[in-house]
Amino acid sequence: GPPSFALSVSVAFVSTTDTPARISTTTYPNSFVLTPSTNIKSARSLRIVAGTEDVVKLVVTLSGASAGEYLLEYAEGRRIVNILSLVLEPTIPVLAVARFSDDGSAVALTFDSPT
Repeated sequence: GPPSFALSVSVAFVSTTDTPARISTTTYPNSFVLTPSTNIKSARSLRIVAGTEDVVKLVVTLSGASAGEYLLEYAEGRRIVNILSLVLEPTIPVLAVARFSDDGSAVALTFDSPT
């Protein structure tokens, strides 16, 4: 349910490398507040603004009187984000395998990189 008191949620991306990014990856807005009257079932949208090429970790911080009422859980492997170059496009995926289903009604495609 909603928090008993005001709850501030901050979202940040922290570099996992020793080289500082010239432009940091951030979100807009980078925080929002939930109150006892907030409909927590409604979606919250944050826009991610990619910085320079880097590998970053998502960090969500809860603060305020109701911070102890919630537990943060990150989906496995979904907390690390690879920020690609601002000027270089990723390589175009190449079809590696095309396999028809046994009855011929579908084709499963496998590419050499993420699509």
